[in-house]
Amino acid sequence: MSTQGSGAGLGAYLGDGQLKQHWLTMLQAHHLANRLRPGVLAWDGSTGSVVGTLLRSDSLAHWTARSGMPSWLAVLLDGLPSSTQADDTLPQPAGQLLVAITPGAQLDPVGSRFIRLLLCGPDLGVAGLAAPWPELQRLLLDIAEQHACSDQGTDSASPSTSHWADLQQRALQITNGREERYQTLELALAQLAEGAAWDPVTSRSAVLDTLRLWAGVRRVQASQQLGWTLADHLLVQSTLSDLHRQHVAPAPADAPNVFTLLEQHHPQLAQRMKAMLRAEDQQGGLDAPLVVQALQRLLAPAEPA
Repeated sequence: MSTQGSGAGLGAYLGDGQLKQHWLTMLQAHHLANRLRPGVLAWDGSTGSVVGTLLRSDSLAHWTARSGMPSWLAVLLDGLPSSTQADDTLPQPAGQLLVAITPGAQLDPVGSRFIRLLLCGPDLGVAGLAAPWPELQRLLLDIAEQHACSDQGTDSASPSTSHWADLQQRALQITNGREERYQTLELALAQLAEGAAWDPVTSRSAVLDTLRLWAGVRRVQASQQLGWTLADHLLVQSTLSDLHRQHVAPAPADAPNVFTLLEQHHPQLAQRMKAMLRAEDQQGGLDAPLVVQALQRLLAPAEPA
């Protein structure tokens, strides 16, 4: 789906600083009135997502025409998990990103720039983790290079999508038939390649999908750094199954949660699992400070039409 709309040529906020301020004021009012709810382009007439309430609509066509910004950005703004604190006057991190955007900025290329950062950027890039699997690492680097071509416009002279299709096919060849019971680093990286091999200009979900899969890679990396293994995963699964059979199944209405039972009966295993989950959350958050800061830097530069 193309991101182009009647307002796309004018750039972000249709090149109008007053429109930006109006949207931020309106978003603040919706936030303070508790009219925001999770969802992508959600709007029910009174409550909705960030983008849904700004537009009072669930239409991506309305977004591009009335904002001058690409479809992938609307999906990303609504898809990021909320990190809003009690004293925030805007929903975060969506509010931070909308504040960062300069009226008139041409944001179509930013989607590919951000995906490149997730693949091979100095702080966020994970392609280096694929070094043990040369074919997979080469694919991730080739995808990053294709995003660079898309960003620079060197691939736009031809209407052919063959380059993207070739990359997608290479990714599918790696992930097809992989039904592992445990998320390995290799599989997480292969799934990232599959998600990143799309042009954000034509795929509205490409940026959010890539970010989610990147977060999955970081979560696996964090758990492995703590020494969490397939054996640990299987031990937790079998222990929880045993606890459910012994304590929950006989009287489900009165039984405690299986994780509470795990803490009571196997405290060391429960502590290790909690430490692993904390590490995953810290390293693999979609709204991690490094992610939000990278987006802010990419969205901020003014490139007026």
